[in-house]
Amino acid sequence: MSYGVRRARWSHRLRRRLIGRPLQVWHSSDYRPPLAGAEARAGADGRRADLALWALLELGVVSRSDLRVPQRVRYGDLALVHDDALLDSLVTPEGLGRVFALPPAGLPVDELLRTVRLAVGGTLAAARETLRSGDATLNLLGGFHHAGPGFAGGLSAVNDIAVALAVVRREGFSGTAVVLDLDCHPPDGTSACLAGDPHAWIGSISGMSWPSDGAQSAPAAGARLDETVLPAGSGDTPYLDALHGLLARMPSADLAFVVAGGDVLGGDQLGNLNLSLRGVRARELAVADALDD
Repeated sequence: MSYGVRRARWSHRLRRRLIGRPLQVWHSSDYRPPLAGAEARAGADGRRADLALWALLELGVVSRSDLRVPQRVRYGDLALVHDDALLDSLVTPEGLGRVFALPPAGLPVDELLRTVRLAVGGTLAAARETLRSGDATLNLLGGFHHAGPGFAGGLSAVNDIAVALAVVRREGFSGTAVVLDLDCHPPDGTSACLAGDPHAWIGSISGMSWPSDGAQSAPAAGARLDETVLPAGSGDTPYLDALHGLLARMPSADLAFVVAGGDVLGGDQLGNLNLSLRGVRARELAVADALDD
């Protein structure tokens, strides 16, 4: 079978199983954060949103007509989750420098905050659209799961999922919210943000222990958290076994957020789980099937 045929068949299978209908995708040309230093130090490619969009268009999973432009989230919406001290710190070079592990001198605060607020706005818009239409949606930048109510770090200045959920709660959504955090790192910030929400559940598979040097060093009391930590280098089979178990325990969701972290791939500088591309594809299809039930 040629590569072109394989690719076409996979694209059709992905569309049929993952979305079943046109997929609205939020993206902005400003989704690339102006952080060349962070890319060099941490191996975080600022082009990832652009590259993901290129792949989706090239594979025929989405078309240009499916693209949506996010609006910057309002500070009042951020304040539903994050305290004033944290938000005030983020408008300073020193505060953002701590989040992105960069020296504050010359840090482009306005441009970086624009990217962060656009990403949060994209997650919020996608959540609203899913609640309105019942269809899957996609935001190509987000998953800032290391930001809690009063702390930030690990490239997460604010928590887009927690903010989006808080806003739609304010707007009347009272159903069960599920967060499937499949990044290689634990959802310390998300757990803290959602600790007081009795109708939220977080499912996590990571290859890292909870941070020992941050403000949040263990799951927050009261958080509905189902967490699996796998040994470094686990690979496809242990990961997918753990995933199927997690999905079987997942409650029925009225709204679901999925952090589809690419750092689980073998060779990623930020992760250690060593999945193959085939394993990540199996992950995405398993999640899509579970959420479609």
